[in-house]
Amino acid sequence: MKFSIIHPTARVKPTGSFPNAWLESCLRWWRASTSPHDVEYIVVVHASRAVEFWQWLETTKRQSYLADWGRFTVVVNHGRDCVVDQSNAGMQAASGEIIIGSMDDLFAPQGWDAKLSAVCPDTSQPIALHCLTGSARDNQIFNPACCTKVLWDLLGPISPEYESMFVDNEYTIQFHRLGKVVETGLMFEHRHLIFGIAKTDDVYELQNRPEAYEIGRAVFEKRISQGFPRVDLPGFQKPSSVSAVAQPLRQIALNLPGESFRFEWLKGLLELVARLWSQGFDVHLNFGYTTSPYHTRINLTNDVLNAVQKPEYVLWIDDDNLVKPEDAARLISFLDSH
Repeated sequence: MKFSIIHPTARVKPTGSFPNAWLESCLRWWRASTSPHDVEYIVVVHASRAVEFWQWLETTKRQSYLADWGRFTVVVNHGRDCVVDQSNAGMQAASGEIIIGSMDDLFAPQGWDAKLSAVCPDTSQPIALHCLTGSARDNQIFNPACCTKVLWDLLGPISPEYESMFVDNEYTIQFHRLGKVVETGLMFEHRHLIFGIAKTDDVYELQNRPEAYEIGRAVFEKRISQGFPRVDLPGFQKPSSVSAVAQPLRQIALNLPGESFRFEWLKGLLELVARLWSQGFDVHLNFGYTTSPYHTRINLTNDVLNAVQKPEYVLWIDDDNLVKPEDAARLISFLDSH
C-alpha cells in the first residue's frame, strides 16, 4: 500500500455544517487520486459510538461502494474521546509508505497522489512533505501532516499529554528535526471555521475549547524544553536501522527567562527552533522558573555551565524579543568563522 489517509474525527451522522464530512472528504481524496487502489482510508471511531457507526453504514448502504475505494478500514479507539487518541489509533493501523493526517475538513487537489510520488520517489527515507492550504500558517505549520512512514516511526506516537491543540506545532518541529523537508507545491482546501468557510459544531467546540488550548500550550512548552522525549505506546514500532541524522548534532542552548509567552511569540519561537534543527543543531530550551528576572538569569546560566553536554553556543531571548531565523543563521555563521 502506497498511501494511508487517516481521518481521526469521523462523525457518526450529520452534525452542524458537516453532513457526513469524513465521508465527503474520503470521496474527494478517492476521486482526486490517479491510482485509487494504492490508497487506504483509515476512519477512526470512538468505542462509545462504534455500534451507532456500523448501524449508520448498514442503513445507508454505504458498503456498496466503499469496497471500490481500495482499502477502507474502520479503527475503533478505546482510549480517550479526543483527536490525539483517535490519531494514535489510526497511526497504529496505517500500513502505507506515506502517511497523511487528513482530519475531515481537508480536501485534496486533483492528482495529489501522483504529485507526492513524484516529489518523494524514495519512501525508505525519513521525508516530510510540506503541503499548503492557503493559510498564513503555511510556512510554520505542517497541515496536513504528511510524511513517510519511516519518519513517523522515528517520531513515534503523539504524546497522550495533549488533547488536541498544539500537536501540529510539535510534529512540525519534529519533522524538521528528524527528516528532510520537501516542498510539494500542493494546495489543499481547508474547510475550517477560522477561514469563514464552515460553522462550528460539537467536534470543533470540543477540540478548540479554551481549556484544551491551555493544556496544549503547557504541554508544548514542557516538551520543547525537554527536547521532545519519545513516547512509546503499545503497537508502535521503534526505529531499527534508519538514522535521520548522519552527523553528530551540534549543541545550542536557548535561554528564555521570560514568564508570559504570547501565541504569536511562540509561533516565532517555533520557526526559529525549526530553522536551527534543520541546520543540524540539537536545541535545548531552558525556561525561567523563578519570579525574579535577576535570579532567573543566574539559574539559567548555572544550568548551561553545569550541563553534562555543554552547548557550543548560547542564545538569550525573552518574552518581549525574539531573534529571526535568518538573523540567528547570520550570527552562527559569523561565530563559526571567527
